[in-house]
Amino acid sequence: MTDIINTLAGIAAQDPLDKLRDHRAQAKDNAQLSFEALLEPAETGGFSHRDRYAVAAFTAGLLGAPAAEEFYRDLLRDEDEVASWEIAELLDEVLLELDSRSTVRGPYGTFESAALAAENVPGPWLSVEKKSSEVLGAQLAAGLEFAHLLVLHPRDSRPEHMALLLDAGWDEDSIVTLAQLVSFLNFQIRISTGLTALVHAPATTLPPVSDEPPEAGDGDGEATSARDSAASSKGSEALARVGERVSTYPGLTRPELFQQSGLGWVPWIPSPRRT
Repeated sequence: MTDIINTLAGIAAQDPLDKLRDHRAQAKDNAQLSFEALLEPAETGGFSHRDRYAVAAFTAGLLGAPAAEEFYRDLLRDEDEVASWEIAELLDEVLLELDSRSTVRGPYGTFESAALAAENVPGPWLSVEKKSSEVLGAQLAAGLEFAHLLVLHPRDSRPEHMALLLDAGWDEDSIVTLAQLVSFLNFQIRISTGLTALVHAPATTLPPVSDEPPEAGDGDGEATSARDSAASSKGSEALARVGERVSTYPGLTRPELFQQSGLGWVPWIPSPRRT
């Protein structure tokens, strides 16, 4: 199979940049194997190829990677052309809202620790509308909302989001694969974007990006608060329905500030079964 990172970056076989990548042959091979395991597995379980390509195209769009978005939409089009166009329309709506309501493209979110409140950044959430859900299905719609969470609201992740996925029909193994897929795409797209920059000199100088949190417009705070409240209620209801399938660890002691020492780790859902 053609090396996908080279494809996304526009690097031909035996190109000097391809030979440069060969200096880290194991990293190059593992990146390709990760693509094959996550996007082209022989056995898909409860996470179909169609839904994997849809999540990949949507994630690439959120990350501002048009080459990767088109690549994965082409794969999706071969599986479900209607879904491919629906993903494109959904991305247009999401990105338009991001641009109209915020001066930065994430990451957004609220830290649980009050000591980090000064670093909180408000930003829009995604709730897939009924029209898109009817085309894509409830399970994929929930998966896209989860991908949006991981890309743009990682600090807002809560056990309730596992419950929402379970409630929409995802099983525990597929949820882990979904999270791995979104994480891998972040890696793949960053590598291919860096290589593309080496292949093509930038045509223009990009304007500086502000590090300041975006300012909410008139009435925006109330609308955001209402959406956050509705999303929280939806997650709490889902958590109640799935019961012990999601662990919340109410007595867990969490750090109040960033620290360099090691952290313990506990899962919200069980690790995938090994066969």
